[in-house]
Amino acid sequence: GGIYFYRSQSLLDGCLFEGCMAKNGSGGGIHTFGSDITINKSAFVKCSSGNSGGGVCSTSSKNSVIDSVFRICMSKRGGGVACIASDSQIKGCRFEQCSSVNGGGIFKDGKSNSVIDHPSFQNCKPNDTA
Repeated sequence: GGIYFYRSQSLLDGCLFEGCMAKNGSGGGIHTFGSDITINKSAFVKCSSGNSGGGVCSTSSKNSVIDSVFRICMSKRGGGVACIASDSQIKGCRFEQCSSVNGGGIFKDGKSNSVIDHPSFQNCKPNDTA
């Protein structure tokens, strides 16, 4: 994918991730593990992964994704965002034409206590071939 954060803290503001891919992994645009990342006013366009989170995959992390756009992103779990054992916040994000087998826009597993606040979904869908 575009960026992999391992046990780190960062702020990303106004970033563009376009055509990023994690073919056999997770987080086409960004994958975080054990991190505290804030993603603000960023765009993920045509990003994909073979596993979780076409745009962003948050694993065992406490991330904030704020006022960002996910457009035409795809994955097996969470076309736009996947939260795996994470306490993340997704606030004011738009998901447009995202697709996955589970959760066209967002996938959250049972071990996540993520807060999803005021999202917008447009033409997101499940896809057997994501």
